[in-house]
Amino acid sequence: MKLYPLTAIVGQEDLLLALTVCAVNPLVGGVLIRGDKGSAKSTAARALAQVMPPIERRPGCRFNCRLDKPTEICPMCNGSDSAVKAEPTPVPFINLPLGVSEERLLGTLDLDKILKESKKDFQPGLLAACHRGILYIDEVNLLPDHIVDLLLDTVAMGVNIVEREGFSISHPARVSLIGTMNPEEGDLRPQLLDRFGLMVDVKAPSDPKLRAEIVSRRSKFESDPEGFSRLYLASQEVQRERIKKAGELLAGVQLSESMLLFASTICSDMGLASLRGDIVLGQTARTLAALEGRLHVSLEDLKLAARLALPHRQRTRPGEKPGINQDRLDQLFQNATSDLEEGKEGEEQEERKQNLPPGGSHTMPGHGAATEAEQDPCLNQENEGEQCEKKNFAIGINPGQITLNIKENHRPETTSPNQAGKYEAGNNKSSLGVSRTAVLNPQPTNLAAHATIKHALVRTGGKITIDRQDLHQKEKVQKRKNLILFVVDCSGSMAARKRMEVVKGTVKDLLDGAYQEREEVSVITFNESRARLALQPTRSIDQAHRELACMETGGTTPLPHALKLVDDFISGNEQRDPLMVLISDGRTNVSLEGGDSFQESLALAEILGNRGLTSLVIDVESGFVKLAKARELAEKLQATYLSLENLTSENLTLNVRKQLKSRQKFQ
Repeated sequence: MKLYPLTAIVGQEDLLLALTVCAVNPLVGGVLIRGDKGSAKSTAARALAQVMPPIERRPGCRFNCRLDKPTEICPMCNGSDSAVKAEPTPVPFINLPLGVSEERLLGTLDLDKILKESKKDFQPGLLAACHRGILYIDEVNLLPDHIVDLLLDTVAMGVNIVEREGFSISHPARVSLIGTMNPEEGDLRPQLLDRFGLMVDVKAPSDPKLRAEIVSRRSKFESDPEGFSRLYLASQEVQRERIKKAGELLAGVQLSESMLLFASTICSDMGLASLRGDIVLGQTARTLAALEGRLHVSLEDLKLAARLALPHRQRTRPGEKPGINQDRLDQLFQNATSDLEEGKEGEEQEERKQNLPPGGSHTMPGHGAATEAEQDPCLNQENEGEQCEKKNFAIGINPGQITLNIKENHRPETTSPNQAGKYEAGNNKSSLGVSRTAVLNPQPTNLAAHATIKHALVRTGGKITIDRQDLHQKEKVQKRKNLILFVVDCSGSMAARKRMEVVKGTVKDLLDGAYQEREEVSVITFNESRARLALQPTRSIDQAHRELACMETGGTTPLPHALKLVDDFISGNEQRDPLMVLISDGRTNVSLEGGDSFQESLALAEILGNRGLTSLVIDVESGFVKLAKARELAEKLQATYLSLENLTSENLTLNVRKQLKSRQKFQ
């Protein structure tokens, strides 16, 4: 498939610059691209590999070994023919699927060798395949959090360490991480946002001429991909050469003490809690200088780096949009200009003493080799005996000990605590809500090979003898998504006492907490003569906040209408597991079927309670005379009851989280 040329993209300068920085310097930590659909996020990410210089590797190596770096040679290449010449190969580009398992990402046992050769060996994962290349994740906000944690930890270290099933292995995993996401589909947790080096917000340009140019180029590409790509061969080659030269020059680019101090001053003034912001800001500024062919970091480099590296780190709450205080940033640069200029003059004098041109050079002899050696101490021969020893393979079981023997008529046993026959470690939650579960089965129709081998390893203590009792069946189990369903009373009784603003604030805090844990939310409101689904189940905190902001109060209180809507909603969403948060004083004056509206509400509440709906009732009744109707509703719902009068938003958030955790224990 022909990819759209990177240099043909127009109107996304920050995006192209961020991608180029990550291509030059993987230590920046990758780039997160946020934007609406159709804003060229995926197009740009996929096109980056085309302009990256090819890598040199040992032919057939599964880890993309560099022959010129002995400390980066895997056991397969170690001790082999030294006369083998490296082959140029395109930069690896791996598209990480949302349903990827931990084993597929990190690597696992090579079942083929175990079953055919009775040898225990490592099967590399996707991190090995994309070493020295690009790992692309579309809709990274939908990736399971534990996978994101593993991925970012490995990328930060530059080494993948796997310890499982009796063996330990490590290999280099230096990748340029690129993630894309649509903010309307939910956001990443703040601590995960911080792990991405750079972030760019992209959107379609507003200039009609520019939009027309983009559409025209896209039409020409779709009609003739080959012919369109030929038009940009020269510009693609220029960009590739620019990236190559910047990589060679990078090791020689240094931050002066004054510039480093100023970078930390910026981060401190912006209120960044993590020191990762300081590190990434410096790395980005150095890379920008290298792209311009300079050995010193200028004030403009640092200012541009701040625009790419700091916005997502300033976000303090999930509901707030990322961004930096541009006015404050401009003021900081104005105040520091004179001091930095003095430091710059000193650097230029030092360069002249070394017979170097003031602006540096695009090609510095020996810089290519020095770049990676400086970035990774393990690439230096001096450290080979100390730090680099960890990169050697260590297989915990002697292959000669492994035997394969399927015994017939052996009673199956279980490893699960409840003796139900479920192999507990075999669960893998995918993005589609489907869990693949390995269950012990002496007559499997769909063999779970990994679970079978693991069971044999545990049972035998290292010597693999596969019996019928070890065989596992693959089963797919539909997972129910957690949903927090807010049912909010917007009637006049609440508006009169100005309670609705308190409720809105409480709901917003709950939504913030919900999105950090990746649940969906939905909102039902009721006032006047009806109840309505104000917010469909979503992960978009921005959308939820917009809906809450425009909620109107006033009118009568159709509580039974709301509970009936809840019943209908649950019946039509069986794939979701809702926690209902009812925010009301329990009073009602609009009947559903012409009877007593409160008795109708109690009857519907009892139905919901008997269906097993987990509920939390927030009583907002105030005044001297209290009817305690909300407490009666809570009893019928079999719900947890809380009074809002002495409850803060923070405490309410904790109680919702407690309800969710308590429910998970009994599932």
